[in-house]
Amino acid sequence: MAGDNSSTATETATHEDVLNAIAVAKALGAITLDISRKGLTHIPHQVFLLEHLEYVYLEGNAISYVPSELFVMLANMKWLDLRNNQVQELPASIGEHRCLKTLLLEGNQLRELPCELGFVKTLCGLNLQKNPLEFPPPKVLERGVKEIQRYLRDAHGVRDRRLTAADLQLEDLHLSDSVRNSSESDDDYHGNLSNEDAVSRQSRKLKSASHHSMQSAGSNEDLEFPRPTSVSLHRHMTYEEYRQLQYEKFKRAGALGVLGREKRKKKKRKKIRTPPLIDPIESRMAEEKRLAKLRELQQKQALVEQRRKDQQLLEDWRSETKEMQRKHYIRAIKNAQQGMPWKYKDFTDPLKTPYDTDPNYMKILNKEERIKQEVKNKHEAMKQRNDPEAAQKLDKAR
Repeated sequence: MAGDNSSTATETATHEDVLNAIAVAKALGAITLDISRKGLTHIPHQVFLLEHLEYVYLEGNAISYVPSELFVMLANMKWLDLRNNQVQELPASIGEHRCLKTLLLEGNQLRELPCELGFVKTLCGLNLQKNPLEFPPPKVLERGVKEIQRYLRDAHGVRDRRLTAADLQLEDLHLSDSVRNSSESDDDYHGNLSNEDAVSRQSRKLKSASHHSMQSAGSNEDLEFPRPTSVSLHRHMTYEEYRQLQYEKFKRAGALGVLGREKRKKKKRKKIRTPPLIDPIESRMAEEKRLAKLRELQQKQALVEQRRKDQQLLEDWRSETKEMQRKHYIRAIKNAQQGMPWKYKDFTDPLKTPYDTDPNYMKILNKEERIKQEVKNKHEAMKQRNDPEAAQKLDKAR
């Protein structure tokens, strides 16, 4: 008794929490409602009054039935989370929704998806894991949301055509019964004649309609979906048997024709677009122009690269020469300071240069030679200032 009372109290508290969450969302005008893991066995009807909801979370409950009002009333819903419930089927009203983008159905008991799901154009996310799905087949489920929707739309069209064919078959049986009954009664000859004409016209219309539905549904034979229940009074006839029966009827009537077959061949035939004609001379001239421009560009690039290399080589040679001169000068200064004899003063040695130089110009004089050179220069200056005779005398004196 105590356990029952505690479980009842827990359920009551959970139900109150759900109602409070719904009331808060309604009061605030929220676009999100999260009532996950509340032990719900059905969706509360108060949820359908929240038309402004866009995100609905119902994950982790025990919901086994999804009412059609969920997709009719909540027209702005973009996200629906029904994971880990006991949902066995989805309502056909889901095809009328125009805002649903994500539908999470993982961990439910779904065996087939409604064909109307293929008409939800905004759907871009669909989670179907851990469901014993039989329709669509697994090879379609592996291709993604868009392929699943395309398959469901094709299946919806084929199902409607097959149901129409079954209804036509039933009407054909009723018409044949009426023709048999009218032929047995010979009370009014003119009345019977008019009835037979009307019946024959109606049967021809029905046969043409059934033949048209048979041809349009022939391309979707490989679709797998639950077949509708039989509406005829005799043994259930499969679509293949019905098609073969109609084919034999038209064959006996000589009304097969080849028009439909030619149309199908034209559809299958691919349109091959012939490329535009190109003049070989113009193409060759264009190719030669392109190659000439390419060669000119390559020559310019090679010239620029060669200039860069020459400039770099010249700069390296100059820096190396300056470094050699600096070292030679420093070594000569050190030898002069140490008082080394003349033969060890290598600063007077000619430099190894890659061009011709004047030895006298490049010669470095010592102190004694500089004095002699200065005296000589002064004497020459004095001689130039004096008259020529004095200069001759000075020369003679020397």
